[in-house]
Parts: sequence; structure tokens; C-alpha cells
Amino acid sequence: MTINKRLFIFNSAIIIISMLIVFVVSNNILNKTLENSAKNYLKTAVYSASYLFDSRLNKIENIATLSIELDDIAGKYLENNKEELTSSLISLEDKYDYLDYGVFIDKEGNIFSSFPNNSETSNKILMPYLELTPNETIKAQCVADINQIFHKDSPEIDKYRIFLEDQNKYYNNALMNIVMSPVLDSSNNILGYLALGEVINKSSFYPSEYSKTVPNSYLSISLGNIRICSNINSQEKNDYTGTIIPDISTRELVEENMYFGSEFAPIGDNYFFLYKPVYDYFGEFLGYLSVGIPELIFTEMLSVNKKIITSVVLISLPIILLFSSFIGKRITNPILISTNIARRISKGDFLAAKEYKITKSLSLETKELLLAIGEMADTLYKNKISIENYVNELKKKHKEATLLSEQLMELNTSLESMVDARTLELRQTVEALKESNMIKSRFLANMSHELKTPLTGNINASELLLDELFGPLNEKQTKYVKNIWLSSNQLLLLINDILDISKIDVGKTSVSLSELPVKEILEESVCVVKSMAYKKSIELVVNVVPEELKIRADKVLLKQILYNLMSNAIKFSPENSSVLITAEKYKDPKDEKEYVKVCVSDKGIGIDEKDLERVFLEFEQVDNSYSREYGGTGLGLPLSKKQVELQGGRIELISKINVGTDVIFYLPSV
Repeated sequence: MTINKRLFIFNSAIIIISMLIVFVVSNNILNKTLENSAKNYLKTAVYSASYLFDSRLNKIENIATLSIELDDIAGKYLENNKEELTSSLISLEDKYDYLDYGVFIDKEGNIFSSFPNNSETSNKILMPYLELTPNETIKAQCVADINQIFHKDSPEIDKYRIFLEDQNKYYNNALMNIVMSPVLDSSNNILGYLALGEVINKSSFYPSEYSKTVPNSYLSISLGNIRICSNINSQEKNDYTGTIIPDISTRELVEENMYFGSEFAPIGDNYFFLYKPVYDYFGEFLGYLSVGIPELIFTEMLSVNKKIITSVVLISLPIILLFSSFIGKRITNPILISTNIARRISKGDFLAAKEYKITKSLSLETKELLLAIGEMADTLYKNKISIENYVNELKKKHKEATLLSEQLMELNTSLESMVDARTLELRQTVEALKESNMIKSRFLANMSHELKTPLTGNINASELLLDELFGPLNEKQTKYVKNIWLSSNQLLLLINDILDISKIDVGKTSVSLSELPVKEILEESVCVVKSMAYKKSIELVVNVVPEELKIRADKVLLKQILYNLMSNAIKFSPENSSVLITAEKYKDPKDEKEYVKVCVSDKGIGIDEKDLERVFLEFEQVDNSYSREYGGTGLGLPLSKKQVELQGGRIELISKINVGTDVIFYLPSV
């Protein structure tokens, strides 16, 4: 089989399989998205239904506003002209047949005038809104008893009450659209209110207007779970007002408390529905505004997409096959030509490419291919000559390389001897450095002991002088004696830190591990530094989770670590700030062991990221200006690091300039 046929079959198979996959996947996706499409369709539909409510309320608001302005209602209020107010209401009732409720009331809620059929007690509907003392128009839905809205002999009672077949009684509650607009005098003082309303029970307006916007769909308005307005109908029944809505307690919650589901409906078919809660002005639940669409109708809508996909596939298939055949020939023609040229070149005919003339009828790709093959043939010929010359050169250099190899073998033997000698010299140097370091540490430890004795004497003598046991001191004497006492104490602290580091270096520090209550140790350590914090008005906060948390550590070393870290935190914190000391359990993801994580956090000057490693070196501080401003020798953190590591833990530092520093150390948990 020629390459043209193979390429045609391959391209056709790929295209047909791809189109079949697209067709099958598209059908499956359309089937699976039926419910999601129904959900989105009904979400749009329920917004259309909500718009009907809002537009009707806005229309009633406009009626009330125009009536107050055009009929000079404020003047009639001031004149107490009830006849003219009644005349204005009757005019509104005649002009707008959907208005069922209209009253003029004063600020206290007493009725001036009302629609003829409205009850004398209908002002009670408005009392909750009057308690808000509104000076702007209020628009809302509310529930009211029909007998409270209309006179008991009014025909509207029979018109709007709903018969419940399953309970064999009448349902007297009504859902109303209410608008209450204030009547203001020239100084914007409230004289009273005009309230207009519409009863939604059994309304034909909302279902008919909704059906114009969303055909083949159903609208249902309910109070609680009882339908009060609906255009659902079937062969058995054309009025479903007074029926119970489906149980939506287990339905899917979509958004904004809208409930989506499906069920076999009274219309004799399965249908999708969406229920949106309706709330009054105060946010109290009233009922549901629901929309629905039969599944059969919605499926027919989606089937149009399937037909379009099928038609596109069938029409495109023959066109694609013809195009595939044409493209296949265009692709394979230069391949066949280049194959023939390559066979001749492989036999040594380097001029084969020049026999094919480059004409205008050839495609751009074919021209480029023939030129490239010609260049390749020339290059191969040149390379053949170069290779022959290169082989001759290699033979000459091989002899030179053999001689050089023998010389290298001799040099290698002498080099090994030199490396062994240098290695021995380095080993001896390392041993000497270790010995020197041990001597230095022992010297520092011994000198520290020797220096502590006279320093202790200086401290004791200066304390006796400050206590004035040998007589009173004047102000200048007190100042200098106090300087001696402070300097001696500072030097003693430095010597103690040097002594501790020296003991650790020479291995003389003994560690006695035991189970310790973390909270008790932290509180004892806080007591030691409390006076330092008090001088700078710094609050010390301790938080241990859980409170009975225990740690495995050396009590003396642990307290010394906490003292150093808390002292540093207080030293570098601004006045009137706080220092937080926390402890909690921590599981290391590397070794899966449990530790107690202790963190000392301050809101001080912070440390630059490039200096975080350097502060753990003895006698190192971030900047010399720190030692001048805050004091210290730079031994606190290095000593704490060594003491934490002696107890099988580790320490780390997290800091940011002008934000604060967190010093965290981990010790084994019990």
C-alpha cells in the first residue's frame, strides 16, 4: 500500500474517531447537564417572577406619591377634610382596579378615610410599621387576615379567601403588597400616611404575566405551605390554589435559600421546581415564590442542541475526507522525491539532488526540501574528504598520545606520594587545633572562677555602702558607688556566661533530665524578669496549651534559657508593649517525634534576615550601635543554643525589622 493511501486512511480514521468521540461526549454531557441546565433556567425564571412583585410595588409607590402631590393631600390633612380624602381614595380605587386596600391615617395610626370595603380595623395592619416612625416610603409584603382587611359583608372576603379541600374549610390569611407613603407639611413634618395595597390571593395577574415572559412554565405563590396563587393545571383540575406544596426540607439548597428539586406533579408528568422564600419587611418568613417546568418540555428544548451537533457531523464528514486526500498528496509528494534522492546519495551519487529542477509548480515546502537535500549532499561530500584527512591526523597524534600517557603515569606515581604527605600534615594540624581549643576553654573556665571572687567582693562592698551601713553618702558618692555596683554585676553576668559556654565546650556541663510541668517553669521564670518588664511597662503574657503540658529537660538549664530569651525580648521591646511566651505540643514531620514548642515573641526592633545566623555566634551582635543603646555582650543566644542542643533540642529565629522577633526552641515532650 502506498504512503498516499496510508496517510489518507490514517487522517480519515483520526478525524472520524475524533468526531464520533465529540458526538458521544457531547450527548453524554447534554444528558448529564439536564438537571444543571434546569436549575439555571429556573433561577432565571424565579428572578423574572420576583421582578413582577418589585415592579407592582414600584407602581403602587408611584401612585401613592403622585396622589399625595397632585391632590394636595397635605392641605386636606391640615384642614381635616375627610370628605376630600375619601374622594381621593375612591378616585384611586376606580382608576386602578388591582388596588384592594387604601387608607389615610394620622401619625398615631387612626383612620381618616379608607376604601369603602375596607374594615374599620384595617389600620392594625400598618401598626408595626408606625413603630418605626418612618419618614420615607415603606414597600413590603405582609400577611393579614381577610376579615381584618374588609368588612364582613364585603364581596372581597369570598373573592380572596381560599378553600382547603383536604381540610374542608376556608383559609382566611392573605398575602399583600403594601406601600405606606408619608404625608409631609411644608416643613417636612409628618402629618400622616397614605397606605395602598394589593391582595395576591387568587391573583390572575402574576401567573399570566409570568407565562408571557417564561412560556411553558408554572408559577406558584404560597403562604407557608399552602398555595394561594398558581397557574398549575391538569386534565383533572384547573385550579390548584389551596393545595399543599411539595416537602422541600430535604431538597438541594442552591443559593440565597432557594430550593431545587423534581417530583411527579399533579400535571401528570415529572417536573423541575425552584422555591424562593418570601420575607416581610422585618425579615420574617412568609412563604415561597416558586417556578416549575415539565421535564418533557425542557428535554425537548435541549434536544435541539443534539440535532445541531448531529447535522454538523454528517455535513462535515465528506468535506473533511476530500480535504484529507488532497492534503495527504501534498504532504507525501516531497517525501517520495526525497526518498529516491536519499537512496542514490547512500550509494555515493552526491549529485542526485541537482537532477530535480526546482519549478514554480512545486510547493514551497518541496522547494525547500530539495534545496536542503542538495546542501546535505554537498556537505556529505565535503565531510567525507575532511574525515579522510582527519583520520590521517589521528594516526599521527596517536603516537604522540602514547608517549604522553607514559609520562603521565610517571607523574601520577610521584603525585600520590605528595598527597599522602600533605594529608598527614593536615591531620596533625587538626589535632593541634583541637588541643588548642580545649586549652583555651579550660583557661577561660579557670579564669572565670578566679575573677568571680574579687567581683563578688566588689558587689558586696558596694551594696553595704549603698545601704549606708557605714554612714550616709552624698548624691555624688551614691552615684559613683551605684555605678561600681552595676558594672560589677554586669561583669559577673558576662563571666557566668563565659563560664557556662566554656563548661559546655570542655564537656563539663552535667545534664539531669526529668519530667517538668511547663506552665510552672514558665511562671517561675516570668517572676525573675518581672521587675525588668515593670520598669518599661511591658506586659508578660504566658499561654500553655494544654495547661498540664510536660517537658523532658534539665530544670536549671531550662530556666536559664528562658531567662536569657525573656531578658532579650524585654531589652529590645519598646515601652508599653507586650512579650508573649507560648508553649504547645509539636510533631516533627521529619522524625515523627513529639516535642514541646516554646516561643518567646516580642514587638521590638527585629533582626535583618542576613544577620539571623550571625547572632548565634559568641560575642556577636547585629550592629555595634545595639550594644551602645541596649547593652549586652552577645552571649545570650549562643549560650541558649548550646544549652538547648545539650538537652536534645534545637532552636530557631524568625524576625523582621521594626516588626519583632520570635525565638523558638524545641525540647522532647513527655
